[in-house]
Amino acid sequence: MEHVKYILLFIILLIGLYTLITYISKYVTKRKLVAVLKTAAEMQKIGDLSGALEHLETNLNVFSFKDPIFASYISFLIANQKYDKAKKIIKETIENPKEEFAAVNMLGYLATIEEDFSTAEQQYLRALELDPSKKKAIYTNLAVIYAEQGIKLDKAADMLNEVLSIEDGANKYPVYVNLGYVLYKKKQFEDALINEKIGLELIPKGETFDSIRAFAHFIIGLILKNQNKKSEARPELLIARQLVRNPKFRIKIQKELSELS
Repeated sequence: MEHVKYILLFIILLIGLYTLITYISKYVTKRKLVAVLKTAAEMQKIGDLSGALEHLETNLNVFSFKDPIFASYISFLIANQKYDKAKKIIKETIENPKEEFAAVNMLGYLATIEEDFSTAEQQYLRALELDPSKKKAIYTNLAVIYAEQGIKLDKAADMLNEVLSIEDGANKYPVYVNLGYVLYKKKQFEDALINEKIGLELIPKGETFDSIRAFAHFIIGLILKNQNKKSEARPELLIARQLVRNPKFRIKIQKELSELS
């Protein structure tokens, strides 16, 4: 939150009181948010996706679209393949100028999940126009889109290398994982493997990061498979299958495993 700078001495007390109230409000809101997300995650873990969705829905009006609850809610909708409902919510939110970037970025993500890469690219480029300061995240997403299609691979590698040069060390893991994917697509298998392993080392622990961890193991499996190291590829693909939650991705992993038999 932006802090307003006051000059007059007699309102210093007012500023202190305002700051205290704001801090308390943010602290309470954060605790509520964490509690909501934790409950939804626990429901998801036991397979109650509809219950998790209902729980998130009852709390949506309390938070901003920028809060993690909306990303979680959209993810749950996608997991249930309720794409139209997800789009409806995002498009309603996009009319609010303060939420436009977050909504457009989410549309790009949704289009990527649906493998509508042309629309995804358009949305991410639009998001970049709305907020160039988010270049690191958008470049990372665009690179994946290009890699998925096997197009603009040199551009994708350049974008990711640019992000690596400016990104904070703690946040580089998705960039390394995606760069490994791009290099795999370029058939630069050794360099691809190095980047995937670096990415895996940097991924934080916890179930929250299982999806990107699964993706990294999947790409490592593909790299080893293409190097005719089938005995090494299989364990990587099995780990990926164990970690992944997306049904379509699981099918893709199983297909690769079947080809190793």
